[in-house]
Amino acid sequence: MDEQELALISLASRYLDLRDSGVEPEFPFALTETLLASELANLWHTGLYLISGLSRMEISEYFFGRETCYPALATFLAGGMAAIQDRYEIQRPQEYDFMLRNYLTETWQLPEMLRMQTISEYQDIAQLLSQRELDDGASLEVNELRQNYDHIGVHGDDYIDKESPIALIVHGTFAAKETWWRPQGSFWQYIKGHWPHLYGGSSPFVWSGKNSHKAREVAASQLLRWVRVHSPDPDAPIDLIAHSHGGNICLLAAQMGLQIGRLILLGTPIRTEYMIRQQNIQSIKNVFSVADRVQTPIGTSPNRRAEGRTFGDSSFLSNHIAEDDGAGSRPGHSELHEQPTWLASDLVQLLKMP
Repeated sequence: MDEQELALISLASRYLDLRDSGVEPEFPFALTETLLASELANLWHTGLYLISGLSRMEISEYFFGRETCYPALATFLAGGMAAIQDRYEIQRPQEYDFMLRNYLTETWQLPEMLRMQTISEYQDIAQLLSQRELDDGASLEVNELRQNYDHIGVHGDDYIDKESPIALIVHGTFAAKETWWRPQGSFWQYIKGHWPHLYGGSSPFVWSGKNSHKAREVAASQLLRWVRVHSPDPDAPIDLIAHSHGGNICLLAAQMGLQIGRLILLGTPIRTEYMIRQQNIQSIKNVFSVADRVQTPIGTSPNRRAEGRTFGDSSFLSNHIAEDDGAGSRPGHSELHEQPTWLASDLVQLLKMP
């Protein structure tokens, strides 16, 4: 991550630090516009995190007249549509079409160009979600899973010692349409070379990418369903590599009963809502970079736990710092899922650890 990129993200971080400390700073509209208009993922992701704290009226009044922000805004809005699909298509299909139409015409009154870009963006994500379609027998309501946190998924030592027959990459916020995590994507290909059991079929796990706790809860329940359908042995633990809030989806899924073998977290925001259910996870390797301002304070706001980057080391959990992005700089948030960072920071060792 270069100095200019880091400087812009640092300004956004300063705003969030002030806000979370109880000060009410003026929202940095001009900075956010610059971030949203960027083609660099670290920057426009940061911009989308910032506008997540604004009202719909504030977003529409300032940003809908700025066409350079439309590609990022379309991703933001399409994530909302995908979250509706995740919540309604299976559980309440009779409301699904109405909710989508209402989102485009009533919830948001979009300029025509932005509306068309949003629909195009959503169609790509919807196709991925449809490929992840599960049969009715695999469906469980989110509330049903939450009510059983304390009763499901604890099977004892014989269960947790089973070898993982399948592995999966879980993407983070605003990344549903990106290709690096998908079969044949750049990061997938690198990991597949070390983890032959990495899933490579036509129905990879995808979630809406919306920046909300509810969307992450729904995604966690969907992850349980995905494992039941796609794992060669649904009763065995699954190995997971998860970027950003994808890691918190995995932690929520473990709370809901998912058995995880190895869990590698990449820049996951450490927040108070996402606790570790140790009896359902064999090991955690937590990878972070001190230059990653998207992880914290941007991704941890407003519920940061400790410094927002690390857990306490233990017999089953270890923290690993990524110090080189392959170009001699400390990696940013997106660089944590790129091969040069893994090579230069010797992260491949994590794939060989139990």
